[in-house]
Formats: sequence, C-alpha cells, structure tokens
Amino acid sequence: MIEPSDASGHQEGYFENGIKKYLTDHHLDLIQSQDFETHLAELTQDSITLFQAFDRAGMATYEAMERALTETLESITSPYDILRDFILENQTFLTYATGIEELDEQDIVMHILVENTATVFALQMATTPEDVVRANKELLSGVRKTLLSLNKN
Repeated sequence: MIEPSDASGHQEGYFENGIKKYLTDHHLDLIQSQDFETHLAELTQDSITLFQAFDRAGMATYEAMERALTETLESITSPYDILRDFILENQTFLTYATGIEELDEQDIVMHILVENTATVFALQMATTPEDVVRANKELLSGVRKTLLSLNKN
C-alpha cells in the first residue's frame, strides 16, 4: 500500500488511477489487451516524466499533475479509435459496397477489429508513405470483406 507521505508513490497512484479510469471509459479494447499492465505502466511513467518536467519548470504541483495527466490521456490512441476513424473516413464507399449504413456502431467496429487486428496494427506502425498506402488498401479490403460477411448473417 502506498503511504500518503510518499509523494512519488502518491503521484504514481494518481496518474495510474486517472489513466485506468480513462481507459475504462474510452478504450475498452486497450483494457482487454494482453499487455494492458505493461501499457498502463508505460503511460504512468510518461505522466510522471511530464510532471517532473513541468515541476522543474516552476509550475504549481497541482497544475503540473493535471497537465501531465491531460497530455498523457490526449496522446492515447487505440486500435479501436484508429479503425473507427478509418471507417468514418471511408463510410461512403463502405456503405455503397456493403449496404450497411450504421458502420460506426461499437459492436460492428469491435467485430471488424477482431477480424482485422493485424492490418490495423500494420497501419498504426506504418512509417513510410508507401507503407501507409499499402496498409490503407489492405484495411479497406479487410473491412469490406468483414462487413459483407456480417451483412450475409
């Protein structure tokens, strides 16, 4: 248990709890991932590093903690977010190709994510324009195939 007098532990608990709550509310796919604890520890450490930088810059402690947490939360993207944004960007084509209009419903996006996780990851990790184009094409094809199979059921 973290003692209240241990400022470092208190700050770590503050950041970890804030991040965990945010992920629970907004990124269930990250909570359910196998490496969740590792990812949570990395995000917590990022927040602490930001806090220390703000603190050294002379920012008030509470303000530094709030700003560090906010910046960390704003930096979080999940495969679900990437896929949902991709689907919305390509909604016209996908609706035309599959006949499904409500493409951004959570259960549909989650089903598509399960079927296309590797391709979403490839898009997320793409570093060159060629890689991005290739990953976009592969994801568009995969999403279309998954939606067509959903539409048949």
